[in-house]
Amino acid sequence: MLVRIDDFPMGSPKHCHPHLWWDDYRDRCLEWIVPFEENDVDYILGVSPLLFNDGDSEFLNENIKKGRVVMHGFDHAFGIWDGDITKTWPTGGEFSTLDYEDIRIKYEKCNSILENIGSYDKTHFIPPFNSFTQTLLDFLSKETEVNTLHGEKLIFNECLSIPISFPDNIDFIMPEDGKDCANIEVVINNINTIEHPTLHWQFDYYHGDIGKYETFAKMLKDLK
Repeated sequence: MLVRIDDFPMGSPKHCHPHLWWDDYRDRCLEWIVPFEENDVDYILGVSPLLFNDGDSEFLNENIKKGRVVMHGFDHAFGIWDGDITKTWPTGGEFSTLDYEDIRIKYEKCNSILENIGSYDKTHFIPPFNSFTQTLLDFLSKETEVNTLHGEKLIFNECLSIPISFPDNIDFIMPEDGKDCANIEVVINNINTIEHPTLHWQFDYYHGDIGKYETFAKMLKDLK
């Protein structure tokens, strides 16, 4: 079972969600990273490189050994986040205002940052909010090594308000019914039926459920 964890270092601007911002976010991440690593969980951590603070790359290099670091957009839409970000989702979220060259510039900058991280897997790409554009897909399929994008074709055809044609060289994966299983309790209670669980560590931490990641990790180990 591949477990997807989104939103390192942060998933939304401080002025929008101050309750999800902590100066010690790296220490808090270790509370779930350590049990995942110790129990050999197959997981990917979605990171947004343009949001990195000093020391974030070193932190990932030091602590992510068995998991994989993958690109989770560029800045998680911080650059366009003004009010209700959900309004941008049907037209591509973070990528709704970017043309091909914009995407190339940002991708190359982010890729150069992540290439310094030993556990970086450039074959996966997680679009923030699971939202993308045709331009993004065209770029990823033609100019990168991405072969897996986290999002299911049928769901996005229903959700997006823009026409999309899907490249043949990229596979799409997402949890059943196209829904993020963002709550660790939901994932644990449905461990035998959820194939591709998606979690957002900040929300589980805020709700006091981050300790259940260790329970989840041990359950996955027992299933092997």
